[in-house]
Amino acid sequence: MALDIRFKNTYRNVNPNYTDRNNLGLMAEKKPFQMKPLLEGLFSAQHNYSGNAFSSLIGGNKMTIKGTDYEYKVKADDFKPLVITKATVAKDATIGAGGTMFDIEADVNFYLPSDVIVPLRGSKLYQCRIQEGPTATAGGKYIYKVQYVKQDGAGIPGELFQVGQEWARMYATASEADIQGGSVQFSGYYSLYGKTGKVRLQHEITDYAHEMVLAADFIQDGKKYSTWLPAIEAKLIKQFEMDKERLLVYGVSNEGVSSAVGYKVDTFPGIIEQLETSANNFYYNKFSVKLLEEYLSDIYFSRVNPGEVKEITVLTGFQGMIQASEAMNKLVQENGSWKFVGTNFNPAKQAVSFHPNSYSYGYNFSQYISNMGIKVNFVHMPLFDDRRFNRQVDPITGKYVESLRYLFLDFKGDNGTNIKKIEVEGAYGFSYVRGLIGPEGRNHGKNPANTKESYSIHLTDQLGVMIEDISNCGMLVYQPNGLL
Repeated sequence: MALDIRFKNTYRNVNPNYTDRNNLGLMAEKKPFQMKPLLEGLFSAQHNYSGNAFSSLIGGNKMTIKGTDYEYKVKADDFKPLVITKATVAKDATIGAGGTMFDIEADVNFYLPSDVIVPLRGSKLYQCRIQEGPTATAGGKYIYKVQYVKQDGAGIPGELFQVGQEWARMYATASEADIQGGSVQFSGYYSLYGKTGKVRLQHEITDYAHEMVLAADFIQDGKKYSTWLPAIEAKLIKQFEMDKERLLVYGVSNEGVSSAVGYKVDTFPGIIEQLETSANNFYYNKFSVKLLEEYLSDIYFSRVNPGEVKEITVLTGFQGMIQASEAMNKLVQENGSWKFVGTNFNPAKQAVSFHPNSYSYGYNFSQYISNMGIKVNFVHMPLFDDRRFNRQVDPITGKYVESLRYLFLDFKGDNGTNIKKIEVEGAYGFSYVRGLIGPEGRNHGKNPANTKESYSIHLTDQLGVMIEDISNCGMLVYQPNGLL
């Protein structure tokens, strides 16, 4: 079933054309799972109604699960260095001169005799061949006996064998009639575990609350449908979808909070909490194209092949959008050889009463192509501008701190769906509890649930969010001046 959601959202007075048959709420009550994507589409940033940019961008990238928790496989890196876990030589000394074999203690056990390892932060001429090992220690580490290949009189600086130094396999060497070859490093998969959270909302609607409706048109299988929804219900659903947006972005793991009925409240780590553990998070207090290039280089150096087109979405607030545009504009102005020509920069004439020959001027940069060929698309994130929650202001610049957050998200990754929304099968609920009136009007001929001149609407859903490869994502977090 093809669903092309192209809403034209307008508020109108109730008229005879708005019947029960085309009431979106009644449709959702009867067929909640079929109507869920339609309602989410209506109340997304894509259709300029709700401002839920993240939910709109994630779109159809979803994974449906049967339980509340889930497991997923992530491909491990083919490249895995060993990390020195115990210093066996002083930092200012040398080791290995003259072919003397020596021990190193490391964190991994899959290297083999014949492997030639090199330091990742030193000269690649400092090559050591693993001769024996690995031998497990009582502390869960591994001992390798190695030999300096070059065997010159100087030896290898001891600073390369301090705790935390990384060495990796360059290749494997063998002799005539040798008995063993080196290790082979193939990527496997490791399991990660995630969980979902429940969001729920309800509201009571009186008999005087049906004066205005939200009219919405959509196209399904090539046919146009005109639908409507009471304005007060539309506002409730809008808030419900905004709650889910905030949960997907700002959600935190629940460590022990329970509800009034005694059960643990289901929550999950949102995008920001998941990225808190990423190495790609940096603080800044002055944005520039140079900063952007350096940040992209830190993340994607040696990971983008020449000619490869990689796109990154950057979610930021209104002030972040302006700041990025100004940085790119400054670069254009500083480069005197760049000129706007032809239709690339053509001021438009405006019909105003002040002057018969009036023109408009202005432009905005919302995409940057880096030196590595990465397309960086800046997208406005209204959530970062919500002053109800984000009131921290830089005392020097007067700018809102959260509005200057840059959230770098690779939605596609290597498999096309790096970021997915998790949905629990059968969890979505859209229900009315009818009193003497219901969404259809007066409750004639039906058994009311209560004697109130009202009815209530109840919404519930269970969801989560997953980043498969977190190394492709990160944040630039604004730090007010003087606090870095």
